[in-house]
Amino acid sequence: MQKRVRVLFHTTEYRPEFEAVSQEISILKDAFGGSVFEMFSLSRNDRFRQLQNLKLAIRDKFCALHHIYYPNLDLPDNVEYLAYLKKPIIYCVVSKYMGCESEEKMREKLQQIKHDFSHFIVSCKEDEEIASSLGGIKAQTILPGIIVNNFKFHSPPEGNFKLLFASSPLGSVHFESRGIYLMIEALKVLSDTEVVCLWRRRQYDEMKKLVDEKGFSGRIKIVDQVVDVNKTLANVHATVAPFVTFKENKSYPNSIITSLAAGKPVMVSNQIPIAQIVEEEGCGVVIDPTANAFIDGINKLKSNYKLYQQNCIPVCKKYFSHTRLLKDYSKIYSEVAGFPVKLS
Repeated sequence: MQKRVRVLFHTTEYRPEFEAVSQEISILKDAFGGSVFEMFSLSRNDRFRQLQNLKLAIRDKFCALHHIYYPNLDLPDNVEYLAYLKKPIIYCVVSKYMGCESEEKMREKLQQIKHDFSHFIVSCKEDEEIASSLGGIKAQTILPGIIVNNFKFHSPPEGNFKLLFASSPLGSVHFESRGIYLMIEALKVLSDTEVVCLWRRRQYDEMKKLVDEKGFSGRIKIVDQVVDVNKTLANVHATVAPFVTFKENKSYPNSIITSLAAGKPVMVSNQIPIAQIVEEEGCGVVIDPTANAFIDGINKLKSNYKLYQQNCIPVCKKYFSHTRLLKDYSKIYSEVAGFPVKLS
């Protein structure tokens, strides 16, 4: 007999109005039942931290399992409350090599923590194979999921070629790794190209200073607030994620997935796993993370726009639908909880 599973989701910050992992958790929480614990709220005060640990121990009694989303494998080193959790724990990391700087570091870290967790969710088949090869580890690749029908295709605007850059950096050190500098360098040549940056209250002052210094205030629009992404996508031609490295970057950026859902082609660097889908399915362009490659990629997007555009929505439905996400997790939750789980 199927039962509601009641999952306690752990994430650094739960903001489903604009943050991608939070949106995925919201889909899962609504479907399977459960609640959310925000790790950023952990107190440094010993007394309050002990009280919080006690509360988590109580919450542990009323859930069937824990589902942790964390940017890397360092969580056991950073928090002590894991020792208070007695129910099975699923550990999910959304970047290549599970947030580690290399395959070797990933192997080393997994060996240290593998007995503390029931299941690991990884972002690509390469990571799944690495984890499984270590022995004693259950690992599975699960791609992100969105409600595809929430997005609609609108014909792109006339005039300049408009790009959306929506992978806002968490800190100033990420400007280079996200490809912001190379994009600005490329815009010196791409004189008929404009960019909309969705910054969502992160590093706005530094980005504005950079744009003003480079003389691009008329061609790079910085949106520093939560907006309707569907309306924003309606007013651009394509979305870009020219990441210089896989490290600290999502394997499947939400901005790229939602762009496909809205029927807008994408351009991504070859540093992240979603590049393989983009290339194989013909829904955009894959580039090396350089300014020259960015320029060539935009010209290729323009030249083959209709061809790429017609593939976007079918590709999104094939790989990133929320129904596929729920089906994948229904199997995992059933295995970890020890009983067939029920969807709402």
